[in-house]
Amino acid sequence: MSRQTAFPDRSRNGPLSYAPSGADRFPDYGFQDYERDDVQYIGDDKTQPYFYSEPDDKVFAAKVNEDMKRLEPAPETERSVGAKEELGEVLEEVGEATGWESLSDWAREHLEGEDRSGEE
Repeated sequence: MSRQTAFPDRSRNGPLSYAPSGADRFPDYGFQDYERDDVQYIGDDKTQPYFYSEPDDKVFAAKVNEDMKRLEPAPETERSVGAKEELGEVLEEVGEATGWESLSDWAREHLEGEDRSGEE
């Protein structure tokens, strides 16, 4: 029995595949240090959810505080998107380092929709 992995599936040649996750699992949760409307849910690795802060152009993991319905960013996981990088590239790097269990539709669009014109 094979288990579908989220990121990346390197067991066969061809495009990477991702386990589905769909929408934000934490729509009613607030963020410590961030405005909720400025943050996009990316997906989950084996232990925690990841988010993208649009104003800061950063990817980060968050600790889930169920009692307070609050997401607390883990500063040691922050990864800025560099001036010459695309968000999709950063998502790939984070996925390779952590192993995505699932990705949101939003994250999937950024991974699959990167403009790679001129690259071979």
